[in-house]
Amino acid sequence: MGQLLHNGLVCSEDSLSTECAVDSSKPMPVPYLRNRPAVIPINTGRQLMVDDFLIEETTLTRRFHQAIKHGSAVTVPVCKDKDGNDLPLRVPKSGGVWWDTADQRYKMWKGSALDYLTSLDGVEWSDPGLVGTIGNAKPCPWKGTASDTVLIDEDDVPSRRYKCYVRLGIGTLKKTYPELVIPESFPKGGWRGWQVGFVMTSPDGVHWSEPIATTPVGDRSTMFYDPFRKKWVSSIRNYSHNPMRRVRNYFSSDEFLAAQWGEGEAPFWMKADERDLPDPRIGDDPHLYNVDAVAYESLMLGSFEILLGPHNDICAQGGFPKTTDIKLGFSRDGIHWDRPCREAFIPSSRKPDTWDRGYVQSIGGVCVVSDDELRFYYSGLMGDTSNKGESEAAGSGMYSNQGIGFASLRRDGFASMESTADAGSLTTRPLIFDGRFLFVNADVPEGALTVELLDEAGAVISPFDAAHCRPICTDSTCIQVEWEGGADLSAHQEKPIRLRFILTSGSLYSFWISPNKTGASRGYLAAGCKDRNAYIDAPVCRSGRST
Repeated sequence: MGQLLHNGLVCSEDSLSTECAVDSSKPMPVPYLRNRPAVIPINTGRQLMVDDFLIEETTLTRRFHQAIKHGSAVTVPVCKDKDGNDLPLRVPKSGGVWWDTADQRYKMWKGSALDYLTSLDGVEWSDPGLVGTIGNAKPCPWKGTASDTVLIDEDDVPSRRYKCYVRLGIGTLKKTYPELVIPESFPKGGWRGWQVGFVMTSPDGVHWSEPIATTPVGDRSTMFYDPFRKKWVSSIRNYSHNPMRRVRNYFSSDEFLAAQWGEGEAPFWMKADERDLPDPRIGDDPHLYNVDAVAYESLMLGSFEILLGPHNDICAQGGFPKTTDIKLGFSRDGIHWDRPCREAFIPSSRKPDTWDRGYVQSIGGVCVVSDDELRFYYSGLMGDTSNKGESEAAGSGMYSNQGIGFASLRRDGFASMESTADAGSLTTRPLIFDGRFLFVNADVPEGALTVELLDEAGAVISPFDAAHCRPICTDSTCIQVEWEGGADLSAHQEKPIRLRFILTSGSLYSFWISPNKTGASRGYLAAGCKDRNAYIDAPVCRSGRST
């Protein structure tokens, strides 16, 4: 069988071993877009327009949107030691940026020693002088972890509220932390030596428990939580297929501290495919460098980091960083990922003397909800073209001048269904709900949006027809749909219905049916929500959901 999800899908991890082939260049198959439920429950979260899962027919046009960069890097401590030398990647390669509701501030974990920063506005950051400590207050012994992920888990007890996954090299561990227990079964060779994943928990994000070893991994392996399935997912870089070919393997566990897998238990998951095009100025084949993910509203949102080259030695000889772009993916079952738009969501600038010239990295938590926008934090490098070396190991400036910034997107603004001056329409598949009030996120200041309620056969349900619908003629991320006969849809709860949206000169981003007039969606809020608006300031439950 499989696990029944909130949206009517039945999820089975077994399908990975039969549907995905490491040698194929085709995009990952997405079975739920071919075999959709006969009736789709929409009680969890805003329903986004990123694919056709909810759509029966439409004359509207889908358009994907790119995040808008803040510009300069945000204010963070300079990544240099007392002698002015660059510290090894003291910016997040995942790490984490979260809005901590308990403390009412942004929190950031960055770099090799789990450096900890806080901010009230997400722009000006302060360093409270707290660097991660392990076990009995021992300072973090490792430098340059290459990958770590920090998460805030509201579902666990306070003593384990913060969680960290860190990737470390066995050689480094033996020298700096000999008391760590590494299973004898771990292979000792491999390209660059084998790396090991470790998991830790913390009550405050500063003092961490003794690390527990997972299983051998490649560098840039990460971890995230899927609350729809209640699974901790290991996003594993695997060297075993080909040392220079970046592919990712998959493993999930019910418990964070139980992410250990045996031979054959972490199947191939995904990689770059034929729709990931090379940068024409570089010409190298794209690689999937990393995947971070988070629950946002009714689906999983993935940050796919695509490596475009050039080779490390070429970058070292020029003193400039590698080129990576962040692209997006979406999943409604947590396993299969749809990547409908291959344009860069957050690109490397590729311009000399800019803080994010290259090597842009996604950050754990992916994005924070801030007022009516989503804020995507990321790190990048400028490099130092005056410091050149024959290879990466020669200490060139390719990793110099590190920065942290963010890019913004309208809330739910990944994709919109749009019309011109001529009216268009969108009719959903059969839906079922337990809420009362219909809300939309729409931009129609020069047009109009009306909505009709249809029965399962497609007949209009009076008085919820277009003629009685009060036209929406504004730009709002949360606006209630009303009809002259009322707005309360509770008489149609638990009965299959369809919605028909009729749109002129505007954009529709999402819709949802809320149990109350605040417009709370009961969806997931990514890495937290800092919002002054009443419809978001409704109580937030422990799972980070809008209630």
